[in-house]
Amino acid sequence: MNRPPARFVSVSASDLRALIAECLAAAGLADDHTALVAEALTDCDLRGVHSHGVARLPKYCSALREGHTNPNPRVRIVEEAPAFVVIDGDGGLGYLPTTRASEMAIDR
Repeated sequence: MNRPPARFVSVSASDLRALIAECLAAAGLADDHTALVAEALTDCDLRGVHSHGVARLPKYCSALREGHTNPNPRVRIVEEAPAFVVIDGDGGLGYLPTTRASEMAIDR
């Protein structure tokens, strides 16, 4: 588990989710992705894994604004078999394709 900084601001989880979603939307991320990413980043901070929480937000927003990350990817299944699935995330953030892959694995 990561150690939090000596001084930090305490924010409710719901307020943090809303702020993250608002920032991502302002950076151009598709609306159907903002809630998923906001939930994932907030959950990381709640679990104490601060390196993968809201600390990632500035980099994600910069990557979206600068065109390094696709803000509206068309996630698609490339190949699937009984034991695996290959998903193309189309240059977007990895949260949507990994969530879909996990859901598909659970359904199997």
